[in-house]
Amino acid sequence: MNLDDIQGLLERMLGRIEVLIQAGRRSEILNERYFHHMFSWEVGQLWQARNGDPSRDMWHDLFLAPEAKTSAKFRRKGITLGDAAATRTNAVGTGRSGNLDFILKTSPLLCVEWKGPKLYTATSAFEVFLKLLNQPQDSIKVFAAIITSCTSGGRGHLDAAKR
Repeated sequence: MNLDDIQGLLERMLGRIEVLIQAGRRSEILNERYFHHMFSWEVGQLWQARNGDPSRDMWHDLFLAPEAKTSAKFRRKGITLGDAAATRTNAVGTGRSGNLDFILKTSPLLCVEWKGPKLYTATSAFEVFLKLLNQPQDSIKVFAAIITSCTSGGRGHLDAAKR
């Protein structure tokens, strides 16, 4: 499994979310966990299609590690946007280990973090990047976000998500 596979999987998920929203079911997507479950299901489907051996599904090899502990420690309250030195001093290497939403045991490792369905804050995105960037240098890092809180793009939602 590689980055192209993940991109295709994310595109299938996005298509599914679009269908749900067009059907008036946005309110049923309560939180980010819906995306987590869709993602793990898609990974399982791809694994099964490639492996073909029903006795060796992705759980046999524990290929997908949800809520994987980070090796580095973090402290949310120590994050200072715009001040890298203060953040390094007060947020990184102190506090407790975080969790990555998923690690896929590929070679190199594939690390995935999710945000959505509501718009995330700059601080919460920064925290995700700290977790991802503190993974092994050769690992593939994916920040996936599906934002569905505003269908019109009004009130600066699109600009805020881009920032």
